[in-house]
Amino acid sequence: MDKLYENIKNRRIALGMTQEELAKKMGYTNRSSIAKVENGAVDLSQSKIIQFAKVLETTPGELMGEVLPDGQPTEYYDNEIVQAVTDRLRTNPE
Repeated sequence: MDKLYENIKNRRIALGMTQEELAKKMGYTNRSSIAKVENGAVDLSQSKIIQFAKVLETTPGELMGEVLPDGQPTEYYDNEIVQAVTDRLRTNPE
């Protein structure tokens, strides 16, 4: 989940948005709330993650690091054999 907070910060910066601007768009009273989010000091509900995704013009999956910007899933498996099998299944589900 730490990736979520890092991705929120990176996406905000990529859009050229300040913490203050993001705070306003999210309905927070000041930038300190965004600083806490980006530092992982707060837990975000699913609805907040969805709201962040909309404001940051991305998807919840991308913010959470579950998919890459091109929509492809990230790899969850460290084992090379499991990765090879999942890659084969993804390209040839039969």
